[in-house]
Amino acid sequence: MAAVDKVLPSSLLDLLSNDLILRHTSPYIGIKSLVSLATTSKAYKSLVYDTPLVFQHVDLHRIRVLMWAAWDVSIDQEKLDDLYAQRYRTIFTILENKNVIQDVRTLILDELYVPTTVIEDILYNERYQIRLLSVRNIGTTTTHIMMRILHHLVRPSRPTGTPKLKGLYMFGQRNRPQSLYNFHEITERPEAIGITASMGAQLGAGNHMDYDQNGFRKTFGEDPYSDSPYGAPGLSNVLVGTWSTPEWPEILEACTGLIAFDGVLCRHNREKLVDSRPKFATVRLTGCKSCGTCPEGPAYPGTSPPDHLPLLSPPPLHSPKVEMAQRIVINGQSYPPLILRCRTLP
Repeated sequence: MAAVDKVLPSSLLDLLSNDLILRHTSPYIGIKSLVSLATTSKAYKSLVYDTPLVFQHVDLHRIRVLMWAAWDVSIDQEKLDDLYAQRYRTIFTILENKNVIQDVRTLILDELYVPTTVIEDILYNERYQIRLLSVRNIGTTTTHIMMRILHHLVRPSRPTGTPKLKGLYMFGQRNRPQSLYNFHEITERPEAIGITASMGAQLGAGNHMDYDQNGFRKTFGEDPYSDSPYGAPGLSNVLVGTWSTPEWPEILEACTGLIAFDGVLCRHNREKLVDSRPKFATVRLTGCKSCGTCPEGPAYPGTSPPDHLPLLSPPPLHSPKVEMAQRIVINGQSYPPLILRCRTLP
């Protein structure tokens, strides 16, 4: 027994003092619980705010003060925007004062009330270093404003090294994984054994979730693209609601090579169509019955250009890179072909 005591960490602080463990668990703990943990002692404060990459992945979708409330409909639109913008500024100022705002690379704002001024600030202000941004189901920023923002980001006269944003989730629906617990819920549950009781907080827990121990998606023997806007062949969840306007394909074409999306353009014989303008790929096909392919060639993760592949959901937890957001672990199997088309007929 004495030998075991020498091996096991003596406290949660000792456990999280391992940089690898803290970086891997922090996305599961969540920003609210991390900030709360930092207030418990000087040691935890230093651990949370001084360890690199702890705030690399920030998911705000469960912050209640940012969620749309039923009574908001009775408030003037301009006042409502100002109210929520101030709430975002408060959160971002806290992170800036702790010198961690520049560490945030992946920001999740799904299903929140997000004023236009907040998105502009995130994408235009140099204090942010956001590489992956998710704004699915936000329902506030109008289509033409979002197109204007993206058009400005990729303008020919943009500064060298911009845009910093590399991937944008906006066309699909937010994934619905099993509910995670925040810190106080974990510690209060009778069966809890600490922060690692959270679903996915354990190293290697990805074997039971959407990721493996390296943060890559696993196929689980199922369709690896089921969590993209392109579900089963013949079906599509792309361009629903807010973003369904004919101007979006032109925006995506302008962003080619600069910003990747969770929706892609159709690559099939544009030059043979009466209307040769770019079009959204809105349906997934299985390919030729005999050869399983298509004239333009299927898209494959790792080999096809990034703009041929949609960003897959959920956004990667431990990397802000587009190639990781499109990558799938296949466990020695061949990559399934991805054939996406528009419904427009020649």
